[in-house]
Amino acid sequence: MSQFKKQNKKESNKSIIDEKYINGVVLSFDFKTSELKKYYSKKSPTGAYSRIRTYLKNNGFIHLGDSDYMNEKIDDIITSVLLTKFASNNKWFPLCVKKIHVSPNVERLDTSEEIKLLIDDDFKLQKEKEYNEN
Repeated sequence: MSQFKKQNKKESNKSIIDEKYINGVVLSFDFKTSELKKYYSKKSPTGAYSRIRTYLKNNGFIHLGDSDYMNEKIDDIITSVLLTKFASNNKWFPLCVKKIHVSPNVERLDTSEEIKLLIDDDFKLQKEKEYNEN
C-alpha cells in the first residue's frame, strides 16, 4: 500500500472517530462505597460525589442526574485528560472508582411519560394506604 493510501486511510479513520463525538460526550461513573469510606471519608463518603460534580461542572459538564454528566463541546480524549487530572489531584479517586463510561452523546429519548401511562391506579392507592397506615 502506498504511503499516500496509508495516510488517507489514517485520516479517514480519524474523521470517523472524531465524527462519533461531534455532539460531545456522556460520562457515567460509580464508586465503591466501602472504598470511599476507607480512602475518602469514613464520616461522609458521599461527599466524593459532590467533589467530582463540582469539578465536572467547572469543566463544562451538565449534571443529568445521579452520576451522569454531559458535555456537548468535548470528545473522549479531552474527557480522559480531565479525568486523569482529577485523579492526580484526588488520590482517593482511582482507589474508589467502580466504573467510568464515556460514550458519544447521541439523541436522548425520555420515555418516562410513556411509562407513566402504565401506572395501575388501584395498586398505587393500595400502596399509599399501606404506607400511611405505618
